[in-house]
Amino acid sequence: SLTFLADEKASADITLSKDLVVGFSGEVIDNLTVALAGNYQFSDAFAGNATVIFGNDSFKNSDREDDYTVFQIGASYIPVYFMSLEVAYMLMENESNTGALEFSKNTLTLMLNVRY
Repeated sequence: SLTFLADEKASADITLSKDLVVGFSGEVIDNLTVALAGNYQFSDAFAGNATVIFGNDSFKNSDREDDYTVFQIGASYIPVYFMSLEVAYMLMENESNTGALEFSKNTLTLMLNVRY
């Protein structure tokens, strides 16, 4: 992972990873991922972020291979030091050489965090 700090308010990250993962039914998956992320602090209370992820999953002991792309954009609001409100939208596109496993997923997340 590499982080670039443009100034005290803006940063960008690039992450490259290669992992072996055990899937849901015990299959071994060779996963390669490249992620690009950007964050910007608009004020002490408001921040925004965006991420794009490109990935490939190669399934061992199978000819299945998935390519996926994830786009995410979000914002956070911190009204007081012990509380934050976050909202994010994510779009995931999965392309597979096994046609039945192709999908598109939209996710909207709303989160309230309280620290004590």
